Amino acid sequence: MKYRKFLSFMLVFAFAIISGCSGANTSIETSSLRFSAYQNPITDYEFADPSAFLDDDGYVYVFATEGGYIRTKDFKTTEYVGNVFFTSGTPLWGSNGAHIWAPHVVKIDEYYIYYYSLSAWGDANPGIGYCYTTDLYEGIWTLGEKLFLSSEIGVNNSIDPFVIVENSRVYMTWGSFSGVYLIELTADGRSLLGGIDEAYHNKIKIAGNFEGSFIYKKENDYYLYLSRGGCCNGLSSSYETVVFKSKNLKGPYLDENGVDAISGGGNLVLTSSAYFRGPGHNAIYSDSEGTDWIIYHSYNLDSPNRRLLMIDPLHYDENGFPEVEGKVPSFGNEKGPAYYGKD
Repeated sequence: MKYRKFLSFMLVFAFAIISGCSGANTSIETSSLRFSAYQNPITDYEFADPSAFLDDDGYVYVFATEGGYIRTKDFKTTEYVGNVFFTSGTPLWGSNGAHIWAPHVVKIDEYYIYYYSLSAWGDANPGIGYCYTTDLYEGIWTLGEKLFLSSEIGVNNSIDPFVIVENSRVYMTWGSFSGVYLIELTADGRSLLGGIDEAYHNKIKIAGNFEGSFIYKKENDYYLYLSRGGCCNGLSSSYETVVFKSKNLKGPYLDENGVDAISGGGNLVLTSSAYFRGPGHNAIYSDSEGTDWIIYHSYNLDSPNRRLLMIDPLHYDENGFPEVEGKVPSFGNEKGPAYYGKD
């Protein structure tokens, strides 16, 4: 039986069983490849720091701060799946009053691993841990271990994990405005390769005064997406998304002017518009037609106190750098991601 526990948890996902954005109901169908119209925002409830995973069932599973997650094929209609910590239990290794922030999900072997930050506002010693499951839709999660605290790894404000599997080796980036760093994990993604001492001494700094790192490999290039500015000040938020590029996973990551991410710079991908404010903390996925999509959160004039789920397609300029059209969130009915549906 599919696990469906719709009890209230952290306020934001209890009522989000089914939601959709307004727009045309017409689907464009070419054989079994389909598109639907979408309109930002995708949710009308809080959905901060989204992470997306395209599973073999054809659904994109999207995870948010505080543990809740949804699934969708077209980003027009979404289905609430559950909350990771309903079944796993609450991690207790963090600071007093710590919350689950900024998750990221990858699949390693048969396991989906959910990496999360455990932190409170102004936390002097936040850290990163994980949970895991063998079925995202079944939604039965096992509480894993703490990977490290800030004091153990030597990086202040150790939040915002991102994990990438490269040639059967597993790497994590993390960090928030105290430098973004990269370390290698064990092949199962559940421990630091060589232990905490080796990770402490061998971590690689790949970016400076940013947070929300996400690396996306496209052909032979690695794109490092980062957020900068203030994330959480409602309509006054200055959050925006930038990108750098490298031929090597470990960097250096440079913008189109040759500025290293450690020093600042960055090609602007997405910034505020008159209606949407503070767009950032993104994930990237490629749809069934090969179009790359950026998934992120933003406030808007109608929801000044909630960070809502947003998406937009990416376009690549003549130098191979991605950006959203106009470098601001779309507003209105737009052609959505390609997906395979029933004929």
